[in-house]
Amino acid sequence: MAANIRGFRDYNTEASDHERQRLNPGQNNNINGFDMFSAGGIGQKQPKDENYWNMLQYNLCPKFKVVSFTFAFTIINLVIFLTVFCFSLNNLDNDDFMGIPANKLSSFGAKNPYKIRNNYEVFRWVVPIFLHANFMHIFFNSVTLFWVGFNIEHNIGALQFFIVYMLSGIGGFIFSSCVSDSIAVGASGAIFGIISVMFVNLLMNWRALYNSGALMPTLIMILLLVLMAFASGDNADTYGHFGGLLTGFLLGVIYYKYDTHGRENTKRLSFAGWVALFFYVGLTAGLVTVFFTVRHPSLKA
Repeated sequence: MAANIRGFRDYNTEASDHERQRLNPGQNNNINGFDMFSAGGIGQKQPKDENYWNMLQYNLCPKFKVVSFTFAFTIINLVIFLTVFCFSLNNLDNDDFMGIPANKLSSFGAKNPYKIRNNYEVFRWVVPIFLHANFMHIFFNSVTLFWVGFNIEHNIGALQFFIVYMLSGIGGFIFSSCVSDSIAVGASGAIFGIISVMFVNLLMNWRALYNSGALMPTLIMILLLVLMAFASGDNADTYGHFGGLLTGFLLGVIYYKYDTHGRENTKRLSFAGWVALFFYVGLTAGLVTVFFTVRHPSLKA
């Protein structure tokens, strides 16, 4: 038994898994494929046969795959950040390590409500998802995306992950543009959308997660990520975070397969899904209409 223990959680889960299989030999203990804390194929190895990379992957990013949108988004974000940084070497923001000034970010397509409203540069709701303001910004977003992204992409599928990520990022910047004139960049809204999908799964599988012992770890993870993001400083785009969180929640209800009395519901557009879809479309259309008719943002850069 000791050879199969990699961390503290294995002391409890190993025995409980054996007991559940003994009592219910035909039961599948995986909840909807949502196995946030298992390592998938890595778990097939004995710990004594693992190298250091396997150990890190098992504990920090068990669903890691190079061929994935999570990995692609992370690399794209890093490449774009370094590119913009190199173009900004003669005009860096000395307040932050590797800080890029707002005017330079705006020239590369940052969210700028004034230019969106007056010049109809709607691409500024998309491009900022891949821009970051300084080293700590790109670092924490990359770590968070690695931590939750691979697991969510594994569970909801690559295409659904791509849609949730992009629409959550866009939704975050649209919401932020309606209530704030500030220039903003970052993948935080998109990442918050992914975190919302975790929360939707928790709500829809509350009892099953509780019985499996995965409820509290998942809930604690979500709360920590949310608290860290909303307490990340005065320069954080809190409105964008909230917009991404709300968008991701609605998309999660639309896309997620969930258990009903032990039977998987494969009708993704169930009644709740239709309501969420109607609310998402109506909210997005309403915010865009309000922005282009009522809002008059001030010029920032």
